[in-house]
Amino acid sequence: MSWNARIPQVHLPRGQLAPSSVLSWRGWVASMVLHAVLVVALGLLWPLVPKGQSGQQELIFEGQVALKHVSQEGETFYENPAEPSSAPQNAPQDPSALPQDLLSESSVPQVENPLPDLDVLAPGSGTTTSGGGASGLLSGNPPSRSAPAGSTKTKTSFFGVEGEGNSFVYVLDRSASMGSAGGVPLRAAKAQLKASLGALQEVNLFYIIFYNDVPRLFRVPGNRRGLVFANSRNKVLAMRFIDSITAEGATEHREALLKALSLQPDVIFFLTDGDDPPLRAADLADIRRRAAAAGTTIHVIQFGQGPLLRSESFLTRLARQNRGTFRYVDIYDLIRAQRRASPPGGKAR
Repeated sequence: MSWNARIPQVHLPRGQLAPSSVLSWRGWVASMVLHAVLVVALGLLWPLVPKGQSGQQELIFEGQVALKHVSQEGETFYENPAEPSSAPQNAPQDPSALPQDLLSESSVPQVENPLPDLDVLAPGSGTTTSGGGASGLLSGNPPSRSAPAGSTKTKTSFFGVEGEGNSFVYVLDRSASMGSAGGVPLRAAKAQLKASLGALQEVNLFYIIFYNDVPRLFRVPGNRRGLVFANSRNKVLAMRFIDSITAEGATEHREALLKALSLQPDVIFFLTDGDDPPLRAADLADIRRRAAAAGTTIHVIQFGQGPLLRSESFLTRLARQNRGTFRYVDIYDLIRAQRRASPPGGKAR
């Protein structure tokens, strides 16, 4: 038997593709078009994809890099510590670079009750006491605010002591004794501090140090220079920091003062109710050298119980040696002021 059977051959017309080839070519083209459309759509929609409920996103405001942190509590804006600002330190910040809720006037606490006229001596002239009551010391007063034309210098006061300059550092005692008398001393110090900050202009610089046996420093996230601009954002952060302070611990003046001097401000306002332990003569000499080199004036406010018994102390020397004013405030005046401000059976305003 022969197995050499012939297989029939099929001939297609010239110039035409087989049906299966035609379908394959058309499917390939359709696939390419579809993928191209998907790539374009993905590129357009990518910026609109949510970042999630939490995380950080880098933003640029007027040439300054900032970070936006998103959490369940909301959005927080702050400078990027890895990207120092290229803006000069003495230039005001553009309000458009700040969150709008921090720019509103209602976000900065307002100060009520004017401070009574006080017989305050001129800076560098020595000692003065509170005298004449203290009805405005608990809630603060709108301090003086003025600057020569073309100058960034501002005048602001703290417990009636006036300081003038572009940069201000506040060093306040927060030891346990500042919480005496129901917390009246610390509450008065906070109110006066807020009022003094309120007088600063946006081009001015400031910093806050509360201390007991160790300093507690005011920090703005992303800021490594220490001194910060007195814009609305930083003032709001300062108010929150001030409100968080409590009275506790012992007293150690030196470290807090040296930290303040390291910032080389024009003015330091130093407040304490503790003349013990005193600064040694060597410490005072060191502070005087540093202040003279930086051109810093140190004003001193002392809280005490009853009239001032000693006209000379390390606190009066600290002010006199650094071209500042010493002021004594009787805590009993603060207590009487609180009672006058409180309605019968109520709380102080």
